[in-house]
Amino acid sequence: MLFCPRALRRALRCGNSRSLLVDLFFILLFILACSVVASHLHGDPPSRGNDIEDEVLAQPNMLQRVIHDDVVKVRRPPEAQLNQPTRRRMEHARMSSRGRKEIDGVSYPLLNSAGNFIPIRRIVHVDLKGGAWRMGFFNETFRMLKLLGATGILLEWEDMFPFSGRLAAAVNGDAYSREQVNQILEGARTNGLKVIPLVQTFGHLEWILKLEQFAHLREAAAYPQVICFSSDEAWQLLQEMIDEVMSVHAKFGMQFFHMGADEVFQVSFANIRFIVVYLIFFSLRFHLLRT
Repeated sequence: MLFCPRALRRALRCGNSRSLLVDLFFILLFILACSVVASHLHGDPPSRGNDIEDEVLAQPNMLQRVIHDDVVKVRRPPEAQLNQPTRRRMEHARMSSRGRKEIDGVSYPLLNSAGNFIPIRRIVHVDLKGGAWRMGFFNETFRMLKLLGATGILLEWEDMFPFSGRLAAAVNGDAYSREQVNQILEGARTNGLKVIPLVQTFGHLEWILKLEQFAHLREAAAYPQVICFSSDEAWQLLQEMIDEVMSVHAKFGMQFFHMGADEVFQVSFANIRFIVVYLIFFSLRFHLLRT
């Protein structure tokens, strides 16, 4: 129904001496409605209850307790004392547990007693550029990460990997040898950590694009971070990098591969230059044809 001032005046009988009481009644009704709305808006929000997630995660041997579903016994308040949203989450978790999938032998999704999600795969990013580790430090770190509950390592080699062929020109002088790479991967496997190799394929390629012999593969000539995707030579270079890294990691069991491609700040610079050159050429050709 469309709002109409005339219809409102008819309802209130405005302009009539008999409408004074009616006007007062509607004014009081409007004030009462506003006060009710204001009281709800400024009222205290409903209590969330006690969130016991931090208590659960802080307990020793948390991972073993979670896997064996003993997490519900860790300082869990009686169900009658839990608020209604928490009870609903717990009931939903119990009802959906029959249809759960499994990841690495653990049911997924994995929830604590409050119904909050607990990640099954806990991956630590190890970036070797700039400050590479000593060989003895790898096994020490792997043991510590395993005790902390990590399940895998995201290993970013960059110029510390012993590339061959034309890529050898970009290898760091302190890079690891093939034998040392095998020792690192074997140490991770011994400590029960799955290794995910990370090879940058778009951005973060300054370790190779900073060299004069590869500078022509930059997306923007002034910046060595991003490679030109429209270049066939760039594609071949990336394939060589990936093939060499994968050939080593495959011997130790490689379930995943990370292709990077984050923080690409220069995009389409090379294509823009091509378009500008093409437009200049086309305009000159059109001018020559006219003359």
